[in-house]
Amino acid sequence: MPDLGKSLFQGEKDLSVKDVSQLEAANASDGVNSTLAKLGWNASQLGGGVIIELSPDNRHVARCKFFLRGPIAEEGISVQAAKCWPTADEDIVLHFKFPSGDKFTFSSGGVFSDYLDSADIAHGFHSVDEEGNQTDVEEQDWNDAGISQFCLRIVAYQTKAAKPRNSVILKVNVLLFPKSSSELSELCDASQSPNWPGIRVLEVESQLFPTPPAGTWGCPILPIIVPGAPLTEVPNVPSGQELRHAISSVMRHVARPEAHVKAATLKAHWDKITKDSNSLVSRPPETTWPKASRADPTPGK
Repeated sequence: MPDLGKSLFQGEKDLSVKDVSQLEAANASDGVNSTLAKLGWNASQLGGGVIIELSPDNRHVARCKFFLRGPIAEEGISVQAAKCWPTADEDIVLHFKFPSGDKFTFSSGGVFSDYLDSADIAHGFHSVDEEGNQTDVEEQDWNDAGISQFCLRIVAYQTKAAKPRNSVILKVNVLLFPKSSSELSELCDASQSPNWPGIRVLEVESQLFPTPPAGTWGCPILPIIVPGAPLTEVPNVPSGQELRHAISSVMRHVARPEAHVKAATLKAHWDKITKDSNSLVSRPPETTWPKASRADPTPGK
C-alpha cells in the first residue's frame, strides 16, 4: 500500500502557543464549528479533520479523534426497500434526508463513525402503486411489509486519486444496515467491527481542514485543539512531533468493509460471519497515511 505523497509531509515545525491559540476550540463538539468558521471554513462544504484534546498542563495529547462537518448531501435519497431488506415488499421505498456531518460521532479513534440510528434521522417509508401514487407505510405496519429500523455508518479513507498538491481528499462512504444499532449488537460481537458489511447508499469526497502553509509543519492538516487548561493561564503546548503522531494515529486507523448492493447477498454475508467471525476480513486501503514517529519523553513547550 503506497503512502500519500512525501511532499505533503515535509517540515518538522513545532507549534507556538500563539499558533495553538488560533486553533483552539472551547470543546470537542459545538466549539469546533466556531473555530472552523474563524479559520475560514466554508460551512456549505463537507470537511473533516482531527480534534486533539490536551492534558491538564497542556504539554501532552490526552485524546484525539476524527470529526466531520458540513452537508453530506444537499438532497435526500430514495432507496428501494428490497435492496436493503430481503423480505421487503417490492413496491416500498425508503426516503431519508442525510444528516449533516456533525451528527456522526467517531469515538473509536479512526475515520469510521459510530452507528447512527434511524430514530435520529428524518426518514419515511412509502409504497408506490402502478400509477405512481405514494402511500405512507406507518410504523405499525413495518413488520408485515418486511421492513424495520436501520442505522447508518460513515467509513472514510484516502484513495490513489487523493493526491492534490497541497491537500488530501477523503472518499466518504455512507453504509446502511437494515437493523438498529442495538439489534446489531445482539446479533453478534463482530457487528461492532468497523469492517462489518453494509449497503452503500452514497459516496462523496471530503476535504481535510484546516490546512497549513506548505512545507513547514510536516503534515497536510492542522488539528483543532481543545486545551486542558486556558492557554493564558497555562501557556504550554505539546511538541509538533507529538501532535503529528496523534494525527497520524487517527488517519491511519481506517476500515474498508465490503459494501453490498443486494439485500440477499448482505444477509448471506452476515449469516456467514455470525457462524464464523474469522470470515470477517479487513480490506487494505489503496493509500495509507504515513506513520509519524512517536514523540520522545521531552515535554512540550
